[in-house]
Amino acid sequence: MNSVLFKSTQGENFRLSSKFIFVGILNTIVGYGLFALLIDLNIFYLLSLTISHIAGTIHSYLWNRLFTFKSKSSIVKEITKFVTVYTFIYLTNFVLLYVAVDLLQLNTLIAQLFILGVVTVISFLSQRYWTFRRYY
Repeated sequence: MNSVLFKSTQGENFRLSSKFIFVGILNTIVGYGLFALLIDLNIFYLLSLTISHIAGTIHSYLWNRLFTFKSKSSIVKEITKFVTVYTFIYLTNFVLLYVAVDLLQLNTLIAQLFILGVVTVISFLSQRYWTFRRYY
């Protein structure tokens, strides 16, 4: 990223990354836990993904805004960016999960665990450098 726009220190990046990972763990418990519960209740896996993604998005926004990035920016502008990022993440997750389950015949829960790794990286970079961007 452009060092003029993003003058954060290594310490600041470590602090943000640590908080984001902590929130990510909590969000994984909420999102993946709900996903697994819905799968266990025999809810279609893509519907389970949709429901758990919505719950996870709300959870993630609140924690990242208030705890990780301590944002004081306009909620309307920020939430628009956040939802845009999570829509992209959802679509990426949806396609990858469909390919893994329907085309590759992988176990739904195991496939989703691996996909979480991919979407977590996308999420952090997008939220840090776009949604909750701050100039230092």
